[in-house]
Amino acid sequence: VDSVKEWMVSYYALVEEVDHHVGQLLDKLDEAGQTKNTLVIFTSDHGESLGSHGRRGKGTFYEESIRIPLMIRLPDKIPQGKAIDTP
Repeated sequence: VDSVKEWMVSYYALVEEVDHHVGQLLDKLDEAGQTKNTLVIFTSDHGESLGSHGRRGKGTFYEESIRIPLMIRLPDKIPQGKAIDTP
């Protein structure tokens, strides 16, 4: 249990760092007046088990390790908050 908590702390710290840097990128696009002209796509290569099923990493086909983030931003073309649930 303690090792899973350590994995989670590390993982979420890395997520926070990525969030910070993506935020900086989006701020720079705003400052340059390029927000509406720039398609931003954010994705990942795999999910993270993070202790589910007693596993860590991406080595299984459980939901936690196969689901990946995919966020696409293009103001005035893609509505904010648009979600697509179908594969």
